[in-house]
Amino acid sequence: MKTKIFNLVIIDESGSMQSIKNAAIEFCKDIRKTRPDAYIFWCYNILRPLINDIIVEAVEEFCKTENDNKTFAFKLPSSCAAGSREHPGAKSHAKYAESLIEQIRNIIK
Repeated sequence: MKTKIFNLVIIDESGSMQSIKNAAIEFCKDIRKTRPDAYIFWCYNILRPLINDIIVEAVEEFCKTENDNKTFAFKLPSSCAAGSREHPGAKSHAKYAESLIEQIRNIIK
């Protein structure tokens, strides 16, 4: 199976929550246009919990309006193994990877 990994970082939270949600939905649409058969896992819970609910809402709305059953919002486990500037460190990323691998295996059988 070919795998593509996209990384979207939301740096500016000064916009409204609705604008962030709309941008997330458009991002899913853009990926789906170029990868119509792909499984999309939107991983969240790494840095700012402020937008976690928005990401889940965006993915749920995208799935409902686009009749998409291959896109998922996946909450990564909490981790306190910080690296520099309060970003997750190597141990956190290893924990995230293990968790995501398990999630993918459960969905793609």
